[in-house]
Amino acid sequence: MPRPTPASSLGSAGIGNATHLAAELFKQRTGVDIIHVPYKGGVRAVTGVMAEQVQMFFGDIGGVLPLIARAGCGPLAISSETRSADLPALPTMIESGVPGYVVLTYTGVVAPAATPPEIVQKLNAALNASLRMPEAAAALRRIGAESVPSSAQDFAAFLAGERDKWREVVRLSGIKIE
Repeated sequence: MPRPTPASSLGSAGIGNATHLAAELFKQRTGVDIIHVPYKGGVRAVTGVMAEQVQMFFGDIGGVLPLIARAGCGPLAISSETRSADLPALPTMIESGVPGYVVLTYTGVVAPAATPPEIVQKLNAALNASLRMPEAAAALRRIGAESVPSSAQDFAAFLAGERDKWREVVRLSGIKIE
């Protein structure tokens, strides 16, 4: 494979990985043509940026925050709808002129579809209560995350929206499983 030219390549943690999809969404929303260089994992992709083999990497804030602080990597924007408390001067992608660019790293709790609604509601209430505890919020902040307690219905709607968004990104980019 020919070596990508400077300022025209981005590394990902592998084909179809979240870091690759985030990059494809960026390409689709901006119209820029950037060469995708898949690495075998996020650490190798970040190393590719540090060694100037590629010029960009789309990573989650918890994973790249130490690199920004210690290694001098230059963050360009954050992909959430709002700015990060960890990097308040860093604009969002939307503020930077990339319309509709929101890519979130999230964790949720799911149960089998046949779980009785009263059990789901009870579990949801207990999880939300624990997420609202100051100790939990502080622990999440230490890794660059925040809690967003919600209802089971709101989380299901969020997941459906994410599925539809990424399905379209894959379709438009032509990504194929190898």
